[in-house]
Amino acid sequence: MYELAILTRGGVLLTARALAAGWPPGRLAARLRRDGWQRIRPGAWAAPGKETDWRVRETALQLLRPGRVCRHGTAARVHRIELLTGPPPPEASRSSLPPEDVCLRRGLRVTTAARTVADLIRTAGSREAAVVTADSALSRRVVEGVRRDPLVRYEELAAQLAVRRPGAPRARAWLPLVHPASGSPAETVARLRMADAALRPECQPQVRPPGAGPCARTSSSGPRAWRWRSRGTRTTAPPAPTNGTSPASTPSSPAPGSAACSASRRGRSSRSRGG
Repeated sequence: MYELAILTRGGVLLTARALAAGWPPGRLAARLRRDGWQRIRPGAWAAPGKETDWRVRETALQLLRPGRVCRHGTAARVHRIELLTGPPPPEASRSSLPPEDVCLRRGLRVTTAARTVADLIRTAGSREAAVVTADSALSRRVVEGVRRDPLVRYEELAAQLAVRRPGAPRARAWLPLVHPASGSPAETVARLRMADAALRPECQPQVRPPGAGPCARTSSSGPRAWRWRSRGTRTTAPPAPTNGTSPASTPSSPAPGSAACSASRRGRSSRSRGG
């Protein structure tokens, strides 16, 4: 008869596995109560002191139902894909999935990143929600304190959306709006809203203030982080002031006539010194 800790997987113990290992039902129940095992659902227990978060609950479900595959919001959390409104309630696949669309990640069976993003875009409630999901998967991000590399390539996502599934035509129409240089969900939404206003923002432009060293990359943390084009003109926002002045007090270009005024002041100053 093995110790219960040896029989766990991902911090989860199945009653059936303990019974198969030789534990008598009465003794097993008493041991679980005495040691403080936490009941997750019928037939599944979490190790004493282990936080029963969404991963532990999903692990218990997959141990109880070996054919279960996470998808949609749960798969997005496993892959660390950001969503616009946060993860929806966990969902699992009830339909058959091709083997190439299923993988093992962080100890759970989930749809691949490409299939996950395609499913979320096809069922998205808005353009913003769809593009935020795609941008997150296509770019390098820090999610939940973990830095990760891009999860999918544009070509992989396009191939998933080329398959005839409900919502695919609308999703394909949104696909040209994605940008792998986007740095956050807020930046994606701002870029889409600027495009609606006939502006063409550039993601993560490099800014070199006068006299500064290497170029710095900006993000969408503020309106001055953007460079955009409109009606054939190009405007670059100035760097943040370092002398304690507010952004409003730091003009991005000289006011009309300021050069002439400066020349006039210099002329008056020279005459006064000469006199």
